[in-house]
Amino acid sequence: MSFGPPQGDAVKLKRAQYGQVYYDKFAAKQAAEGGPKMNKKPVSFLQTDKRWASKPYRVKGENSTIGDSGCGPTAAAMLLSTLTGKNITPEDTCKWSVDHGYKALGNGTYYAYFAPQFAAYGIKCWQLNWVNAYHNPKATSFDETVKYLKQGYYAIALMKKGTWTGGGHFVVLWWADGKVRINDPASTRDNRVNGNLATFKNEAAYFWIVDAREYNNSGKLVDGSMAEVKPEDVPQAAPGVTAERKATGAAKSFDKKLAGTYAVTAGSGLHIRNVAGSKTGSMVVLPCGTKVQNYGYYTEVNGVKWLYIQVTYQGVKYTGFSSGAYLKKV
Repeated sequence: MSFGPPQGDAVKLKRAQYGQVYYDKFAAKQAAEGGPKMNKKPVSFLQTDKRWASKPYRVKGENSTIGDSGCGPTAAAMLLSTLTGKNITPEDTCKWSVDHGYKALGNGTYYAYFAPQFAAYGIKCWQLNWVNAYHNPKATSFDETVKYLKQGYYAIALMKKGTWTGGGHFVVLWWADGKVRINDPASTRDNRVNGNLATFKNEAAYFWIVDAREYNNSGKLVDGSMAEVKPEDVPQAAPGVTAERKATGAAKSFDKKLAGTYAVTAGSGLHIRNVAGSKTGSMVVLPCGTKVQNYGYYTEVNGVKWLYIQVTYQGVKYTGFSSGAYLKKV
């Protein structure tokens, strides 16, 4: 899929479609950047490919397949295959997701999946925005994503109900010839591969950035300047730590007797949540045996103490909530 500032004979049509103000903003911006730029086209996979569409992508209690639920791992497989030069298929990444606890029962893939999946291959990936951009005209995450694409990064976007999906759907974004392009894991239909920029921006909810600058031999905008943009909530951290993620929810209680080091006891791994409670967003899944730190703060939900914990895992420092039912003090 491609979309960007109107060019050539299509100018009048695009002006009518997007509006004069919108056109002037993006056309002027492209002109200032000095023309088109090409990043390397990623490998393309379809989750509906007959080689794996009917293969299981499921946890206990469901019967989902790669074909109906594997868009997230399929998007990851495209970029992993591209950046490693290896044949990493959707079947491989779906298995990794299930094995590491990132398949969501009755849904698709947890948002926390992408960073550790790419880290397993030595590739940096992070979630750009935690504020839902879907139908949110004040959101800046799409514009920030475009800045990263121009530097040679790839991106993954979660689309919500509209042109690309009836619920939720992950797609791959890249930059070429002055336009944003897309690899859709589920479709090659024209309205999915030649979509409207304004529509896409309106229907995208969250973005993940994948560092592909070395592969694309790019780190600058086409005018030679660096895009002045930093990942939201990913400040520089202590030596050995590449990034930080901190929950937006606040602990409501304190008990100094709770303070100490804990080990994860859940065999399938334990989620660190953005807010206390099992139905809230997951930041990451910690493997059984992982040691975490609590300083006495917690929030009680339905009789369960959700400890406000801190841990450095795969180079990222996490601070958030985990169920005390699956943590044992050591």
